[in-house]
This record gives sequence, C-alpha cells and structure tokens, in this order.
Amino acid sequence: MQVTSNKLKSTHIECPGSKSYANRLIFLAVLQKDTVEINNIPRCDDVLFFINALKEFGFPLEHDGNKLIINSYDKEILKRGPVYLGEGGTTIRFILVLLASIGGQFKLKVEKRFLKRPIDDFIELMDELGVIIQVEEDIIKLNGRILKNKEIEVDCEKTTQFASAFLMLEKLDLVSSVSLINLNSSKDYIELTKSIEISKSYTVTPDFSSLSYLLTWGVLREDIIISNVYEIDPLQADSKYIHFLNGLGAKVHFSSEGLQIYKSNLVGNLKVDCSECLDLVPTLIVLSLGANIKLELNNTKNLKYKESDRLAEIVKTLDRFNCKYDLKEDTLLLSPERLELNKQSIKCAHDHRIVMMNYLILKLNHGGEIEPIMAINKSFPEFVEIFG
Repeated sequence: MQVTSNKLKSTHIECPGSKSYANRLIFLAVLQKDTVEINNIPRCDDVLFFINALKEFGFPLEHDGNKLIINSYDKEILKRGPVYLGEGGTTIRFILVLLASIGGQFKLKVEKRFLKRPIDDFIELMDELGVIIQVEEDIIKLNGRILKNKEIEVDCEKTTQFASAFLMLEKLDLVSSVSLINLNSSKDYIELTKSIEISKSYTVTPDFSSLSYLLTWGVLREDIIISNVYEIDPLQADSKYIHFLNGLGAKVHFSSEGLQIYKSNLVGNLKVDCSECLDLVPTLIVLSLGANIKLELNNTKNLKYKESDRLAEIVKTLDRFNCKYDLKEDTLLLSPERLELNKQSIKCAHDHRIVMMNYLILKLNHGGEIEPIMAINKSFPEFVEIFG
C-alpha cells in the first residue's frame, strides 16, 4: 500500500471499541442462560473471527453492524468443526477454554503462525483438568470437559489470556477456584477481566491501544479531536500512554467534545516498564523517533511471544532507518536523531502493530510503500481509513 505524508482527511475521529473488552463480554455472554446484548462491537479480525467461529459451531448469535445479540445455546446441536479461527491469540485461547467448559469433541483450524506462540503449558493444564488437546499441523483437536470441582492453577509467565478465560469461568461458577502464578506482566488485563460484572446488556468502551496511534499523530503533526473518548480507562493498560505524553509536556485534554490532542513540543526523556503495556512498545518507538525523545524500554522479553518476535522486528526497523539504539538483555535504549528519510518500500512481518509502527514512521517522513497492510485488520481496520 502507498503511504503518503499528507495530513488526515478529518481531524474529528471516533476511536473503535476495545477488542479486549469485546471478546471477554462475548465469552461471558455465550455461557449465560439469558439473552445478552452487546453494543459498540468493534469490526477487527480478532472479534469477527470469534463471532463467526461461534456461529459456525452453532451458537445462536445475531450480529448486525455494531450490535451483537447472544441467545442461550443447545449443546446437543452444536457442530464439531473444524472451524477456522485465524491466528488471533485471544480468540483461539478463549474459544478453547469456552468449548472445554461445555464439553465434547471439537476441531479448530488455525494459522500455523499461532502455533509458534505459547500453548504447551495450556495443553498440560487441560490434561490435568480432564481435557485432551492435540495439535496436528494447523488443526487443534479438543476432547473432554473441564472437571468443575478442580482447583485450577494457571501459569502467566508467557501469556495471561488463558488465565482471563479461566477467571471468567470462575465468575460463572463453572469451576471451583482459579489461582495465578508468575503474574509478572499484563496485570491490568487480569484486573479488567475481574472488573466485568454479569449482565444482560453491555457497551464496549473505546480501545486505548488504537487510541495510542491517534495520540502520537496528534502531538507530532496536527490537532485532532477523538469525539467518543471522555476519560481515561485505568483498566486498559495502554491508557498509560496519556500519562507518558503529559510527562513530556504534550497538550492532551478531555472536554465535552471528547479528547483534544494538540500538536506539541515534547521535551524530556522517557523510561517505561513494558511488562504492563507491551502493546504500546511499537507506538513508543514511533514517538521516540518522531520527537527525538530518548527512550528506555525495560522488561521487553515477552515481546517475542506476540504475533511475531516483536522485539526482533523492532530492531529490524531501527536498523532500516539507521537509528541509534542499544539492546542489552531485555532493555532497549534509543537515542534518536532527527530522521530525514527518503521514500522507502517496506515488507514487514505479518504483525498488525509492527505494520502500523512502520506505516506511521513513513507517514511522518516522506511516505513510501508498505506490506502486508491487511495485517492491521487484526486490531484496527479503521487505521487506513483514518491515516490513508
């Protein structure tokens, strides 16, 4: 796709709904016995694959625009698959736990890229709970049902998504108790999961991960207003980005019109513990390079468990643009100088956040070409409409 350095077509923008909230709400709604309505459903792949997979398995869902109605299911008429789920980590991990709580034999077809991400510990845990998981090329087979009286201990060292799924089962009284070990990162996602109450009606809140790209463009290039964001959501880890920007002198304010973002002269250095906001790291790279801000990123090791080895891909980007950096163990130090780039053609890893990071670096300079642009649909399909 061609990337231009032009300004945005519109400076009044709506932020899409949070896929983290949406997939948790869908999970809880499917396993309730009542009809549940969810509004402001985002149209990103991670959510749409979840909805479409549930429909294919035979769950009674009615999806119309940004509204989703979920009715109670009949276990006897559920289909066994295989059903295609793509590569979305949250989608696949949630649906595995959801199906295991119902019980039976199911097959899921996934992208092989997903199987490079952490799953072995989950297979061992499910075996202890009475569920057999087998992986054959791009097919995951599930057989059995989670024993309700089992106490569940989930290792969160590499991912907290399985932990969130089990915590939701506990919320619905479908397991006896859940304890978490090695919870050293992504704690906010666990708190987000715990915060959701059982209800018959939900509205998905705006997504602060997507918002970070809009914030970055606003403070670096032009004033914009996010018309549907009126306050910080502290349960979304990436809401920390607003505090980081304020600490650098950015002019970012909430008003009756929404979140007002002004082009700002950023001053200072930034030191970030990435263990609680891993998804912000690519955006922080853009900010550092665009504003010549010295950046220290600590606890970056879990970046390798994302859609790509994200730390390795970030290093490739820094090398591509001849940026000064120092990588030691799990700390990345950037000491950028003002970039003066000619147009470039970039082929990225199939990782939505890596593609968006490189896209913005090009757009902040003289533009160029980038692929695979479709990767962004995983989390932020509106990105091209807004920035394109």
